[in-house]
Amino acid sequence: MDFELAYIVLGALGLALPPLFTRWKVATKRVSVRRDDALEAVKLMKDWGVWLTGIQTAAIAAIAAFFKSAVPPLGQLAVVFFSASIIADTILLAGLPSIVLRLKHALELSSTAKGVGTPSPEEASPDNDIYELRLFEMSAYGRRTGAVYVVSHIYFVEGILAFAAALMRTP
Repeated sequence: MDFELAYIVLGALGLALPPLFTRWKVATKRVSVRRDDALEAVKLMKDWGVWLTGIQTAAIAAIAAFFKSAVPPLGQLAVVFFSASIIADTILLAGLPSIVLRLKHALELSSTAKGVGTPSPEEASPDNDIYELRLFEMSAYGRRTGAVYVVSHIYFVEGILAFAAALMRTP
């Protein structure tokens, strides 16, 4: 098999397989989470997504700077993986406001679960498990947040590996 063809096959598999994971239901039961804790998790996810996107943008710039004359196939593959991860992060960050709007308040939990009652600040609900919530509730896309988060990280790791391999193969 030609060496460049192997890169094409590797790239096609690397891009095609991770989105298939978004169809899998990993957790058999949702974790009960308080709304305040879910909001904190959304903030942390947003911060990490922004940083990850910045790191990948810098990595793409480093590839362009390091391979000034011609970017080798593995370097090109790294750019594709980093770009795919940036797109997944963008989808993730775009869906976070929708998730925040759908988080259940303690008052809602008290009135639906126990009838009319006094809300407890400690009440948790499996409906607040942000990793199991769909990113866009009304969209046909509607992937689980946790699945898109994992796919973004898979693309990121694939980009790092392709970039490292490109550097090792450079004379």
